[in-house]
Amino acid sequence: MGASGVDVKMSPLARKALPVSIEAKKTKKTPSLAELKQARSNTYDGTIGAVVWSPHGTGPDKAVIMFDFAEFLDWWHENQGKTKELENDT
Repeated sequence: MGASGVDVKMSPLARKALPVSIEAKKTKKTPSLAELKQARSNTYDGTIGAVVWSPHGTGPDKAVIMFDFAEFLDWWHENQGKTKELENDT
C-alpha cells in the first residue's frame, strides 16, 4: 500500500483466471467511488479495477471487495466457455 500502480501483483495466468487489478486500502473510512476511480486508473489491460478494503485495526481476515459488478458481468459473458483455455495454460 502506498505505492503507485496496482497494489496486488498477479501473474498473467492469474489475471486471465481472475481479471482484477487490486487497489488495497486499510483505513478507518469506508472507501468511496474515488477509490474505485483510482483502482480503475491503475488497471492492467483487460482487467477490472477493484478495491480491497480492510478496516483499520482489524486483522487480514476482515476485508471488503468493491468493484463494478456490471463491468464484471460484461467480462463474464465475453469469456464464458474459456475455462478450457485456462486449463491448457497450466
